[in-house]
Amino acid sequence: MAPRVLILGGNAGISRLMTTAMLARSWDVVSVIRRPGQKSEIEKLGQGQNGKVTTMVYDLEKVRGAAEAQSVLEQAKPNFVIFAAGSMSNPFGVDRDAAKSFMRASADTPTVTKFLFISFPAARRNRAPWWSDSEYRQYVSERSSYPDIQQAKLDADEYLVALANKRAKGGGAPFQAISLRPTWLTNARGTGKVQLGHAGAQGQVTRKDTADVAVGLLARDDTRGWFDLFEGSVGIEEAIDGVVRDGVNSIQGEDVERMYKLVQ
Repeated sequence: MAPRVLILGGNAGISRLMTTAMLARSWDVVSVIRRPGQKSEIEKLGQGQNGKVTTMVYDLEKVRGAAEAQSVLEQAKPNFVIFAAGSMSNPFGVDRDAAKSFMRASADTPTVTKFLFISFPAARRNRAPWWSDSEYRQYVSERSSYPDIQQAKLDADEYLVALANKRAKGGGAPFQAISLRPTWLTNARGTGKVQLGHAGAQGQVTRKDTADVAVGLLARDDTRGWFDLFEGSVGIEEAIDGVVRDGVNSIQGEDVERMYKLVQ
């Protein structure tokens, strides 16, 4: 049976591209949008596609905990959840608190087996072991320029790690926690080639390539962890195969045991 996917922040450019890619795979998509006026444009994405797209109008800034997020899940009945929403003006309300509410609700729902969060490479506490000195300086600059967004995304990233660990320890249904961490997004034509996993600290990648990587990660049952994403020279399918084969996880260098303690 084809999966049913709930995508939060459904009107974003990358979300529309992910929706189109998922529909092409015959997946059904429930797109959460903020305003009723966005409904018709999202539903047009389903024209001529194998999968079906429906919309839900819901303001993520108004989420007040996992119970409210759970009510959305009960209506949508997804197998996979994607959190692609973000707010430059209210990152702690959306990128952190709303994301964490849906992460908790998803981890507590046995029928949800995959959760993909769109983060970014600077969302980490420590220097990545593979970074050069110049890349580390770029990270420091990025973190200093966008401290609230960096902290909000990081808090959510770490919380998802903790929830996945708790669910695994509980012996419940499998739960793939994926943090896809693209650098600055562009609207350029997708190249189909990327650098995935151990990458730089600051750069560019197209929305189209990011969307295709996200859906490619969700399509597999062996993808979990943090994956930094930049433009590159490796085909998307080959890049995903490579990080799985080599056990690449951009969480390397972070204190994972401390993260596990965030959820008891």
